[in-house]
Amino acid sequence: MSKQTILMEKISSRLVKSLELSKYGFLEPQLDLKGLRTQFVRKHVGRSDVFFINHGIRKYSREEIGFLLHPSYISFDAVNQIFIAIGERINLEDHLGKVHPTVVNHPSASKNAELIQSLANEIVVIDDSIIEENFLNVTTSIKAYLIDYLFPFYDKIESLQKINEEIINQTTQAEVGNYLNGGYAPWIKLIIMKLCKNPGYDDYKNWLEETFVRLLPTNPAMYEPKQKIYQELKEFLDSGQYLNLIQNID
Repeated sequence: MSKQTILMEKISSRLVKSLELSKYGFLEPQLDLKGLRTQFVRKHVGRSDVFFINHGIRKYSREEIGFLLHPSYISFDAVNQIFIAIGERINLEDHLGKVHPTVVNHPSASKNAELIQSLANEIVVIDDSIIEENFLNVTTSIKAYLIDYLFPFYDKIESLQKINEEIINQTTQAEVGNYLNGGYAPWIKLIIMKLCKNPGYDDYKNWLEETFVRLLPTNPAMYEPKQKIYQELKEFLDSGQYLNLIQNID
């Protein structure tokens, strides 16, 4: 086991203890050595609450480690299983078997960007030594972020119907990507509208189709793959094939 691995495991263990995450229902952290981050997951029936703390490692004459909060999200199993099925149908290698965020923000919540940025500048480890004062400052700030922003965000989005009502029905198409995982927003929106029996489903589906017809000639390399995903997803949803996939997911 490398020195870096030992140090990251030590920091991850300290974070869990300091943040008291077990009392909020979060499982044992998953240490991602390749991504240099620790993932925290809280499972519910049909969904997972996820956030990351990145370990920003910078090597100069010594090894310095700071923390950076990675964007947090909720992944709903039904949406994710449909994504995986579409990936398998068109051999979308980048997405096969991956967990995709469903919702990453809510219109009524603040991202508290200043706090996140301030954490990025706080060094908590130099060489092998944890700077206790800095570690305490950072974990105190992270805990405040979790309590004041993240946990209320998780609590507010308790179901796909909540996303349907408070995000899809109340934000414009231009804005929806701010809340439904950016570039995946059109697919997430279409899936949720279908699952929630949104009366605007057919209109949105037709709008997507017209949009791809209009944009395809402008950049075929970009829009052909997207159009292919759309066609497969539309067929999968409209044929009812998704029902067998999600029948055991609440």
